[in-house]
Amino acid sequence: MLDGLDATMERLRKSPLRATAIAILIIWWGICLLLYAVGKIDTPQKGWAIFAWGAGAVALVETLLRLIVPSWREPAMYSFVWGVVGIGVGFSLWYNSWNTLGPIGIIGLGMLLVATVAMWQRKGLSKALEERVRRVREAPVRFIAVSVLIVWFGVSLLLNALGAIHGRATPEVGGDVSASQIGWAVFALGGTAIFLLETLVRLIVPRWRQPVIYSFLWTLVWLAVGLSLYYNNWKALAPIVFIGLGLGLVGLLLPRPAK
Repeated sequence: MLDGLDATMERLRKSPLRATAIAILIIWWGICLLLYAVGKIDTPQKGWAIFAWGAGAVALVETLLRLIVPSWREPAMYSFVWGVVGIGVGFSLWYNSWNTLGPIGIIGLGMLLVATVAMWQRKGLSKALEERVRRVREAPVRFIAVSVLIVWFGVSLLLNALGAIHGRATPEVGGDVSASQIGWAVFALGGTAIFLLETLVRLIVPRWRQPVIYSFLWTLVWLAVGLSLYYNNWKALAPIVFIGLGLGLVGLLLPRPAK
């Protein structure tokens, strides 16, 4: 029964940076909730903007540490992408507009291309591409999930641009919810479904079975973000967190599959 827990803990010991980043992210989430509870943050939308900025900063610091510290050096593309996304989401929510996403996305893409060229110069183009393709073939689930998430992001932007996503009045929580906020809620709920499917696939398909704590945590966070933005309220966060933590502890006790 403890094989699954042992495998997860061993993986965390070998790569403590990712676990540390997630722990800091959870602490930052709690700090944001506390600031909202004591009235330092006016609305859930601004609260999520501040949380997104912090999450983006954590991801970018993780990226830098992976590039600088030899013992922690691993592919940092995912953490860099999450960092850029977090910063973009923060600005979009704070200013209640998606217009900032374009310039931030272009800047992030340029920085990613520079980092990619630097990696190619260090390893050689063919070797770097061959290594990347090999890793994707060995574990395609995460690559597919991120790809689908990017496509869903584009669909959400298109729906918002076409006016298919509308705001709504919420007098019970002291203000209307803008179309931009509803758009982010729809995107987050779609992300919830994507990461939940990734978690289920990892549990069901033996050759793709890996510790699913990261994808499950993303499922939990995206569900909380989506419901909070849609209802313009943070009251749903506590039950989601406790239910998720309980399910996460049960998941850690699942036996490790036979090789």
